[in-house]
Amino acid sequence: MDRTALRELKKSIDFSFKEFSRAYGDAIEGFFDPLLYFLIWLEKLLVNTPWPIVIAFFGLLAWIGSRSIKLVIGTVVCFMVIGYFGMWKNCMATVAIISVSTLVCIVVGIPIGVLMSKSARAEKAVLPILDMMQTIPSFVYLIPIIMLLGIGKVPGLLAVCIYALPPIVRLTNLGIREVDKETLEANTITDTSDNSRSVEQAPYDCFAKWDGLPVYRSKVMKYEEGDYCDLHADSQWMCQSNYWKPNTNKVAKDLMVIPLNDSYEGGEVIVGKNSTVIDQKIGDCIQMSQSGSLAGHRVKHGVKKITKGTRYALVFWNFQ
Repeated sequence: MDRTALRELKKSIDFSFKEFSRAYGDAIEGFFDPLLYFLIWLEKLLVNTPWPIVIAFFGLLAWIGSRSIKLVIGTVVCFMVIGYFGMWKNCMATVAIISVSTLVCIVVGIPIGVLMSKSARAEKAVLPILDMMQTIPSFVYLIPIIMLLGIGKVPGLLAVCIYALPPIVRLTNLGIREVDKETLEANTITDTSDNSRSVEQAPYDCFAKWDGLPVYRSKVMKYEEGDYCDLHADSQWMCQSNYWKPNTNKVAKDLMVIPLNDSYEGGEVIVGKNSTVIDQKIGDCIQMSQSGSLAGHRVKHGVKKITKGTRYALVFWNFQ
């Protein structure tokens, strides 16, 4: 490209940007006006508040964040030194900008990070943008912002947000994606969702069908990948926990199985001589009778091999 063509290209870019600024500059400034008002309000609040209260507030924040008396003393001393040198107003202006920028980054960054953790397509689309935001120096994208909004507080606020937003998005995404699977399984069991409430209610619904007050034992059974259980009858010895004593091999009269999660493959409950598969969902209750001797029980049951994930089930035994 020769110099004349390059000069014309530059002119066309400048002309397009000027036209864009004239057409949409006021609308863009109006969009950021609430943020500017909030920033000015916070700055005035910090400047007009007596300095001992401000220092005590930041000292309290330091204590809550670190539980270290040394850090609290250091924070208080630093603010006192800033005030001694006559830079208190400038310091409060900076604190206001950083505070508002942090709030904006949290409000915008965490939802984007959650979206990236839930969607591989969103992650692929957003990651290059984050790389660019962290690679390009801040003054590069500060120039077009100043040309649109002029020199002031909002351009500085946006420059800080553009620079600080990517780490929040990345850490949110990675934090959700790298949660241990066992932790997710435990959350599935103990959360307060509708499924959890149905699991909590299911034992009482089943107990109501039992004759008399059941003498029962309960246990959360865990089957990991590769685990299975052949057809069998549950005896008191088999169902013992740490505080039990296997004093008898008595077979449980009744048995209830309630699945607590569904984030696994395989692990179907099978019953009877024909190994009939029982289709269970979270909170469903299977009640089986095992009356009889260990060899002559009425219903045998088992669990098919877990091919993926971990299966949790709440099991109740009635030894009446």
